[in-house]
This record gives sequence, structure tokens and C-alpha cells, in this order.
Amino acid sequence: MKHFLLFSALCAFFIGGTSSAEETSLPFDGVQFSGMWYYGTQNEEEITAQFPVGHQFGDRREIREDGFSVEVPSELTRRMTEAVAAEGKAGGERLVDRLVGDKESGAQGGDAWRVACAINYEHVETQQLPFVKGSTITKIIAEVGFDVILCNFADRRIAAMLPGRIQLIDVVKGTEVSEEHKQACLKHLYEQNLLPEFMNIIKQPCSTFSPSFTIGIGEIRLGEELLRDTPESLRPSVKSYYSSLISAVFYEKLGVPVLPYSGGNDQVYCSMRENLSNVHELKRRAAVDTYEARREGKSAGGSFVLRRPDCVLNIYLPKFVTQVVKKVNKYQNQLAFVAGCELELQAPTGETSFRERLFGNVDALYTPDVKLGTPWIYYQAASYEMLVNAADKLKKDPGSKKWILMSSVDDARILNSSPKKK
Repeated sequence: MKHFLLFSALCAFFIGGTSSAEETSLPFDGVQFSGMWYYGTQNEEEITAQFPVGHQFGDRREIREDGFSVEVPSELTRRMTEAVAAEGKAGGERLVDRLVGDKESGAQGGDAWRVACAINYEHVETQQLPFVKGSTITKIIAEVGFDVILCNFADRRIAAMLPGRIQLIDVVKGTEVSEEHKQACLKHLYEQNLLPEFMNIIKQPCSTFSPSFTIGIGEIRLGEELLRDTPESLRPSVKSYYSSLISAVFYEKLGVPVLPYSGGNDQVYCSMRENLSNVHELKRRAAVDTYEARREGKSAGGSFVLRRPDCVLNIYLPKFVTQVVKKVNKYQNQLAFVAGCELELQAPTGETSFRERLFGNVDALYTPDVKLGTPWIYYQAASYEMLVNAADKLKKDPGSKKWILMSSVDDARILNSSPKKK
């Protein structure tokens, strides 16, 4: 199979703050790698439906005969753990240098640092392109999206979210592409390319500063037209996808940690928390946060595993649009792929400090008779530009910047100030 591999990692650090001297004084001597999980669910049937190829590569949680659950790591997780052990350097400043594979050494009471690889989506789309002498070729674009998540369960905050994307482009003659061929492209990404990209991400240096402030994604509303243009396999997890994309862009442009739209109640965070020595105390704190938020009418997307955020971000995504911008010549048209949203930020006081409609677009050149189908890859590039515009607007908005730009060195969790591994 002839193909070209294109890799990209949208990587951004989210270092969460703390609220008490007791929490900041807890020891830190290792971050446990908690394996590879799926956003949204651990139900076998749902995972298989959302990840027809990827369901075989993630970890599982099984119930033993005595009623207790146990983690069953996948072969890919074993390979990741071996690669981390081989790459890590004692006393190093990179995230991989802080990772340990041993669950016991990674959990020191409440000061339990965890890293997990969370699979966000897998997708294949095709484009029919005219070729020589009236023939047609089909371009295949396969993509897998995942996040590397670092959490400190001492204060139940996301410490880093590092989104990664791996992509494979293949070309075949004619207009027919079998499901087997599409699945082979995805399988190649999981087997050959996910591990190298994961390692590239965790080789980044740890951040040394964090804001004392977080934003939580409260409500993500999706229009019927947008859902119609979303690939069927992605629809069950599309909110998780946008949650991840928002998190990446907002850190890149604002330096602000973003709590997922689920209130941190996603199964990924539950799995990361499961083996902690003080898991029952963490569940109690989460229950208190959930009760208080519901009593105040500020549930911000549901119940909580992670700590409640300071501000809440709501977003409405109505639809995508493809437009012909202009005819370049008789062989090519310039197409614009457009995404739009309505975004609202609620301040810690409960008031709406920002509300605006925003747009983003990307251009591409195609022949007039091209058959693109639903160009999801382009729509997502336009969505990225749209969120960049949103972050820039928030930074300049007088009613919002006093919240989103505030930070405190005194209150910051400084990861590198903790004792190094020996």
C-alpha cells in the first residue's frame, strides 16, 4: 500500500492551580502512566461502535469473581510502558522523565499524579479526484485523535492536556474503496504511528508556572445540520472531540486550563482515579461538589470527578458551509470551508461576561467536478480557526479578560518545584 504519513500534534500544557498550602506541600516523586482509555464510555458495545478498529487497542476494566474490578492493559499500553521506561532520564525536565510504570510508586496518598492516553475519535473519509485521460482516483484520509492527560488528584485538577493527531493519506485508482482498505489504514495508524506520536508529546518539557484559575465547558449544543455533516461513527463522541479542541486552543492563546464539558466526570478520569489509595475520599469530595453545583443550578455539564471550575464556557455550533470563493481558472475553483459558533462565558459571579458569534474558515483549490463528500477534515481545520478567533476576542474583551488572564504565582502549582525522582 503506497501512502504518505502526515503527523501533527496540537500540544498545549494546562497546569492547574491549588487552593491551600496543605495541598501544595504534598510530595511528588513520580507520575504513573495509567494506560490507554476511551472517552465517554467503557461499555464494550459502545466502544466497538465508536471505534470499529481502535476498540482492540485500549485497556479494559473487568469484574472478577469476587466482585472487584481489575485493569487489563492492552498490548499497545504494554509497548507504551516499555518505551517510557527506556526513554525516561532521572532528574530530567521532560514529562517522560517524571513518568513511572509502577502503580504503587506513582501513588503517594492523595498526591497521586496520573497520565493517561485517551482516544478521542477515529475517522476515514474519501475524495474523488479527476486524473489523466478522464480517469478518476480516490484519495483516502484516515485520522486518529487522542489526548495525553496529566492530572493531579491531590487537588483534582487537570495539570496538562496534550492533544495529538495522527493522519495517513492513501490513493487508489477508481472510485471504489472497500471497508477493509479503510480499516487497514486506521489499523496502520494505531499499530505503527500512535506510539511514536505519544512519545513525541511526552518529551516536551514540564511547565513551571500555572494560573490559579480554570474554565469549565458547561454546555456544548450542536445544530441538526452540523450533526448531519458529522461522520456517523463520530457522532456519539463529537462533544468530547470539541471539548478537546477548545482546551488546546484556549491554552495556546490564553494559557488557561479548561475542564472538559462533562465536568471531569468522563470515564477516562474515573479510570485514572480508580487505583488511588484515597479513592473513597476523592469520591466523597466529588459528590460534595456535584451536590453544591446542582443546588446552585451550576452543574456545568453534570457531576464531577475533577474540581469545579471558576468560569463556565457555553458554546453553540450550528452548521458547516462549503462555498466557492472564486474561479481561479478553468481547471480550478477556490473553495472555502466555514465553521461558526455562538460562545458565552459566565464569570465566577454567575453573570455572563461575554457572548458573541464567531467564524473561521480555510481555503483549498479543487477542480470544478471534484466529489468531496462531507469534507470533515477541512471543517475541523475551520473549527480550529474559529476557536482561535474566539480566544483572541476573549483576550481583548474588557468584561472577560480580568477573569481569563488573572493568575497568581503564590497560588500556582509549580510542577518543577517538587522533588525529583531518584
